[in-house]
Amino acid sequence: MLLNTGKQPVRSEHGLLTTVAWRLNGQLTYALEGSVFIAGALIQWLLEAILAMKAFPYLQSVFAI
Repeated sequence: MLLNTGKQPVRSEHGLLTTVAWRLNGQLTYALEGSVFIAGALIQWLLEAILAMKAFPYLQSVFAI
């Protein structure tokens, strides 16, 4: 996800990345990018899913699934 910040780069106070959104007629336009947060959330979700799969056989025996 990108947020257009205009002609000057903006430093985020919340860990977002400043990036070039586009260049048109030699003029740069900047944006803040939040993909790092999404990637971190994905890794956390995958880790939790793997741990849940490891626990599944135990849950099957307890709840007779």
